[in-house]
Amino acid sequence: MKILLCNDDGYQAPGIRALHAALAAAPGVQVEVVAPERNNSAKSNALTLHAPLFVHEAANGFRYVSGTPADCVHLALTGLLGYRPDLVVSGINNGANMGDDTLYSGTVGAAMEGYLFGIPAIAFSQVQKGWAHLEDAALKARDIVLGVAAGMSMTAAMMARPWVTVLLGTPPIAWLVLAMLWFGTGDGTPVFTVFIASFPVVFAGGMQGARTLEQRWRDLSQVFALPWHMRVTDIYLPHVISYLFPAWIVALGSSWRVVVMAELLASSDGVGAALASSRAQLDMPATLAWIGAVVLLLLALEYLLLEPVKREIERWREAGARREGLA
Repeated sequence: MKILLCNDDGYQAPGIRALHAALAAAPGVQVEVVAPERNNSAKSNALTLHAPLFVHEAANGFRYVSGTPADCVHLALTGLLGYRPDLVVSGINNGANMGDDTLYSGTVGAAMEGYLFGIPAIAFSQVQKGWAHLEDAALKARDIVLGVAAGMSMTAAMMARPWVTVLLGTPPIAWLVLAMLWFGTGDGTPVFTVFIASFPVVFAGGMQGARTLEQRWRDLSQVFALPWHMRVTDIYLPHVISYLFPAWIVALGSSWRVVVMAELLASSDGVGAALASSRAQLDMPATLAWIGAVVLLLLALEYLLLEPVKREIERWREAGARREGLA
């Protein structure tokens, strides 16, 4: 995770040094500091428009700007960093920023500048001036930042999880009964029941694929400035599909079971209806023949259609693994 860190007390302030140390110690976190050269409190979201701005780098790697906190964030996001951070963090401020203070606070102004660029941002301020308990405050701020970062990637999954759990946990026969009440004995009943049985499995596979794409692939796409359509077709889509194929195979088996059951109870056509007819006539050979036909068709779809397509799509993953092995 890449974080842009700023403040309004200046790059040498104890607050930003403590927060940088706490954030940089977290695993997987990269922190870049771009802060004002000197104290710029009460500058709100002001930008310097009619004077030159100078950027310097301190011995500790912090970059400081001869401007306002908003200038620092603006310069960082428009070319100084060379990449788009995942989060903008401002602080820790020496003193409180509550109520009306947020309107003119430079600490809040830096976070607002990040927000105006469409990047999530958060500002931290101490309750009182004097830098008391600064190390503890920095650790607590780090915990909040990491929680926000987790929420950014987990929000959609957590919102969808209860629905997926309900759909997966409800027996198909219950959905079939509801479908018969809603759609009668027509084609709508099998279609609805198959959708309910297969959707949560495929959705869970797609969500897992979207969340597990390695950061290096995202970094490479940014380094080479790939357009969005190439990122989708050449990076995101192949990775997600590699997770979708196992889900599709599971969903295919579930769909066959459900559609046969739905046709058996609520349709006059299809394999299920044929099985119901052979059962009523006590025709064992016809029953076994229909069951065998269903199994053979399922195997043919999986091994003659899905598996070849899956191998073709995953060639990029195998090639990458071979290159890593050679390296």
